[in-house]
Amino acid sequence: MLEEADERLPPGYVTLDALGALLQSSPPRDALLAALRHDGHAAARCHVDAKAIRTSASLQQVLDAAERLGIRRRAAAGPAVG
Repeated sequence: MLEEADERLPPGYVTLDALGALLQSSPPRDALLAALRHDGHAAARCHVDAKAIRTSASLQQVLDAAERLGIRRRAAAGPAVG
């Protein structure tokens, strides 16, 4: 839990399931954390939820890191036609 005490980490967390809703699958937690740290962001496991992370990266940066791991984004829904 020492890494979670990093003062660069904002309050709150994001679950891998929430990321999976934006991506074609949920990213592997440890690989995503490593990718975010490689990019220079603070990133740690979340003690509240084993399937969640805390990071100083924006959502866009988290999604970009997941894409570099080979996880594609879901296609955006088009406008409703009726």
